[in-house]
Amino acid sequence: MNMSLSLAVIQVCVVLLFLTIIGLHVVKKNLSEAALYSLQSLTIVVLLIAPHLNDLSPDILAIAFLTLVVKVIFAPQFLRHMVLKNGFKFTSSTYANTPVTLLLIVGILGLVTSSIFAPLAMLAGGQHLTTSLVLAAILSSLLLVVNRKGAFSEVMGVLSLENSIVAFGILAGLEQSAVLQLGIIFDVSIWVIVATVFVPLVYQHIGSLDVTNMKKLRD
Repeated sequence: MNMSLSLAVIQVCVVLLFLTIIGLHVVKKNLSEAALYSLQSLTIVVLLIAPHLNDLSPDILAIAFLTLVVKVIFAPQFLRHMVLKNGFKFTSSTYANTPVTLLLIVGILGLVTSSIFAPLAMLAGGQHLTTSLVLAAILSSLLLVVNRKGAFSEVMGVLSLENSIVAFGILAGLEQSAVLQLGIIFDVSIWVIVATVFVPLVYQHIGSLDVTNMKKLRD
């Protein structure tokens, strides 16, 4: 019973993870991006717990709690505070418009379900489609980093990529040691702090978060 429940929870979380990445591609407001990242990180917290419903160790609970505090609460609130303090209301434009971006994501889905990615998808045993969706989440996060012109959105893309990689590690049964997870949480904290300092400085110097305008920093 618990095994079936764990599998169902994992599948729902992976679908939500992928949907939040699609949302990050579609939304235009920075505050919406921060909210989507918070929801995405919540799915990671649940994914950390789901495979261990029969035997929840103190280590797993501690890691899940720290992930909840840092990724679901601290990081989004920190980013939200930065947006409100500096008046960043909208993200910058993209290289590919929304319809083209969605077509690219469909293409990614087709790619990860092909024979090319079959060896990676089979790492999770019987969860072939679920693992393929996580692989699509990884590639879609990379697309977000490449496609968006806004520095804030690129930061969100990197954070989303990290969440997707963690999800893949969980599904593939890779060792989820406390030290590894603490390292990831520390990495995210540093990313958020650096973004909080770097992004406003860019905005103050060039009056925009559009990375295509950053060549002005050479002057």
